[in-house]
Amino acid sequence: MKKLVWSLLIVFYSSGPGFAANGFRNPIAISPNLTNLSTPLEVDSLALVALYNQCNGTNWTIQTNWLSGRINTWYGVSVENGRVVGLDLGYNNGSIGLTGTLPAELADLTEIRNLNLYYNQLTGPLPASWSALTKLTDLNLNNNKFTGTLPDSWSSLINLTNLKISNNQLTGPLPVSWSSMMGLNFIDLSHNQLTGTLPDSWSVLTNLTRIDLYNNLFSGFLPESWSALINLTQIWLNSNKFTGPLPIGWSALTNLVSLSLEDNQLSGSLPDSWSALTNLTQLYLLMNQITGSLPASWSTLINMRQLYLSNNQISGPLPSSWSTMTNLYEIYLRYNEITGPLPSSWESLKNLAFINLYSNKITGSVPDSWSTLTNLHCLDLAVNQISGLPIFTNLMNQSCLGTDNNLLDFGDIEPNITLSINNFSYSPQAKIGPTATKIKYSGEEFRVSVTVGGQHNVYQWYKNGTIIPGANATEYVIPAVTLTDAGDFTCQITNTIVPLLTLTSNPITLQVKGLPVANAGTDQTVNGSTVVTLDGSASSDPDGNPLTYLWTVPAGITLSSATAAQPTFTAPNVAANTVYTFSLVVNNGTVNSLPDLVSINVNQAAPVNTDSLALVALYNQCNGPNWTRKANWLTGRLSTWEGVTVENGRVIILNLNQGVSVGLTGQLPAELSNLTEIRVINLRNNLCITA
Repeated sequence: MKKLVWSLLIVFYSSGPGFAANGFRNPIAISPNLTNLSTPLEVDSLALVALYNQCNGTNWTIQTNWLSGRINTWYGVSVENGRVVGLDLGYNNGSIGLTGTLPAELADLTEIRNLNLYYNQLTGPLPASWSALTKLTDLNLNNNKFTGTLPDSWSSLINLTNLKISNNQLTGPLPVSWSSMMGLNFIDLSHNQLTGTLPDSWSVLTNLTRIDLYNNLFSGFLPESWSALINLTQIWLNSNKFTGPLPIGWSALTNLVSLSLEDNQLSGSLPDSWSALTNLTQLYLLMNQITGSLPASWSTLINMRQLYLSNNQISGPLPSSWSTMTNLYEIYLRYNEITGPLPSSWESLKNLAFINLYSNKITGSVPDSWSTLTNLHCLDLAVNQISGLPIFTNLMNQSCLGTDNNLLDFGDIEPNITLSINNFSYSPQAKIGPTATKIKYSGEEFRVSVTVGGQHNVYQWYKNGTIIPGANATEYVIPAVTLTDAGDFTCQITNTIVPLLTLTSNPITLQVKGLPVANAGTDQTVNGSTVVTLDGSASSDPDGNPLTYLWTVPAGITLSSATAAQPTFTAPNVAANTVYTFSLVVNNGTVNSLPDLVSINVNQAAPVNTDSLALVALYNQCNGPNWTRKANWLTGRLSTWEGVTVENGRVIILNLNQGVSVGLTGQLPAELSNLTEIRVINLRNNLCITA
């Protein structure tokens, strides 16, 4: 690595005592303090050498004459009156290659006015020692990797007019002390991670014309005090976390041309007072939480070209008075709650190229006069409640027309689809006609129809979603209804020249009065001893009258209630799969329904389970708790119960005799008949009896 080495040998010559034998005094070598003895230009050059050595100079993509030629020939270095006044090692077409941290020696460039190191890969904190660079007017450190906070000490840079440190990794708040930088004209700190609130103290920086603080993490309210910055032409504060209302006092910023506050959490209404911002050409307020209506007073903003208010909660109508904004080029109001019709007065906005009103609550027809907006490039009216379109004969070259999810029909689409408009979205549309219910008695006529604009329509009627063969007219008629005709009737309308849209009518429900309908529920399959619930609750009466219920049950079954909608019973234990059929009849207070049947399939009990249930019944019914021989009964495995012998999964012996009574009393249960594999039953000397 090249290094600049300075050496100085000072030799004194004199006579008198102390001379050497040759008559010369011994020479003395002095290593001088370079700061004290070097010229200012040499100090400047040493600072640049330190930059070269510390910041990867040998690998810079442009390093012409560095460390070789005269300093005023070094690439990017400007010298004036023997001092470095400019250093430009930024490069718009890519990084020159400066890496690492900045050397402390750069603070020695005390006459520098322009310092540009943008588009490199410099790291570390911003040097607090640069507070010594009081002649600086332009500082550009954009697009590096600086970290840490903004130095308070830079408040001494009172001649700074342009400060650009965007696209770094800076954190912390804006220094209150920077209010002393009275010469600031442009400050760009965008694309960092700066936090905190906007300092009121900066309201004294009245020479500012542009503030770019977007894409940071600032929060809090927008300060009313900044209304004193009357020379501002641009404020970009978008993509932060600002809250609270839009400052009414900013109406004093009458030189503003561009104001971007999008992507924050601002709330409240749009200030009427901002009607004073008559030089505004760009206003970006999208993606906030703004409420209230669009101020009619903003009709004074006659220089407005781009107005972005999307993704808020703005309500109310579009102001007719905005027809004075004749320079308007783009207006975006998508995702709001705008209501009312589209103002015909906007026909005067002849410079409009983009109108986006997607997803609002706009009603009525698009005014015929809007077809005269011949510069319109894209009109998005999708997801509203618009019921009519003009023929956009003058808009054949527009790139997009969004009309889907409205109340349009083929009469609106047909004339425009022939104009070859690019990106014409018209499907889907809302359902046609009202939802209705018609009640008919058996034998009466039922008539239903739809009315849809268009010259090339094709109709098809459906009942409960199924095609009705031959029902291909605007009207469908049933001369004499029966109970089976009840259902939902809809019509689907297609069009031979509008291929992507199918219109569907809202359902017309036909109710036919007649007998109540019993519904005994779905068939069930259960095991023995299961509590089964029968369900007749789906039974119905065409008139909605309350119903009574009557169940008929098979032999051997006892219902909890024969007149309940959902009675229960306990399924018996059966030796073979058995089907029990129940019948339900309902009554509407006047007439019975036809019976409806439901089948309950009871599975055959598993043999061992059947045997064990038989013995459990014996135990429970014949005084089991007091037996003198009952080891493991009702607790262990069946084969371990005292007196029980099991073979191949079945009970083959039951011996409860000890020569004296074991203690069985009462009547033997019927379930013992399920012990179909038993060979020996010995119950002698007990007091059991058979039925």
